[in-house]
Amino acid sequence: SNCPNIVAGNPSDYSFWGRMSTPQEDYATYLFRIAREIDPNGYHMYNDYEISYPVTSGKSKAVYDFVSGLASRGYIDGVGFQMHRQLMSDASFDNYKSGFASALRSYRDIGVDVWLTELDIRIDDQTLAADPDALDRQGRQYRDIINICLGNSNCRGVTLWGFTDGYSWINGFQNERAALPIAKTYNPATRRIAP
Repeated sequence: SNCPNIVAGNPSDYSFWGRMSTPQEDYATYLFRIAREIDPNGYHMYNDYEISYPVTSGKSKAVYDFVSGLASRGYIDGVGFQMHRQLMSDASFDNYKSGFASALRSYRDIGVDVWLTELDIRIDDQTLAADPDALDRQGRQYRDIINICLGNSNCRGVTLWGFTDGYSWINGFQNERAALPIAKTYNPATRRIAP
């Protein structure tokens, strides 16, 4: 999404929407304001990738600041965390979980719902071939991500980016596979969300 660039003061002067920005209101805020005016009872969301981290720096902070500004004006109801993840080591995942929980709380504190969108956890071919625990670790990571979200009062839903590897956009993308909870055979025994 280009919103963090606009919010950071880097709109493209060549785009139609970049020219819509004014010193008083960037184009994304303008669109959310107009959407609220047109449909005051509608549910208005911002959905983006790589924002499920603490809101203290980088893109996560830029998006949080943007959404916080929208929330203070009553223009937004929820934010979607696009959750295309890569399988992590247990230590890295433990670090990620605390940051993810912190991000959820930050949005809760400003009254904004969070939806997990496009959740998948891909595994690269080398790990899949060399690590017999990779699929079990993936199942635990699915479980923990979902439970952390559902454990927060502002988590409104979790959407998987499919349910079977047979129809996943990941198959072969950057030498990665096995991103979804059920193998392409549809065999229930291949379920990979840990209980």
